[in-house]
Amino acid sequence: IQYMRSGKFGAALLELLPAVYSHERGMFHYRSMAKTNYREYLKAALVRLKKYFYVLRPLLAVRWIETYNSAPPIEFDALLHLVAGEPELLADIHVL
Repeated sequence: IQYMRSGKFGAALLELLPAVYSHERGMFHYRSMAKTNYREYLKAALVRLKKYFYVLRPLLAVRWIETYNSAPPIEFDALLHLVAGEPELLADIHVL
């Protein structure tokens, strides 16, 4: 979802991204996010549904970086093909 795109600014940012994005730092960031969200949300007695996605998305983002060596997309659906070879996991995600 793009809420606003004005002129050439967005395109210029996308061109700049490969020069400034650190894959190592991106993976560290997403791993840390997944660990923190797991500890804070998934260890509770009652877990709200969306909290599972707070852990799943950063884990899939790490897999994206490992696979494509680029910044991952924001959209969760764009990451799902990364688990296509794991039908049980994919089915569980679709249940959520």
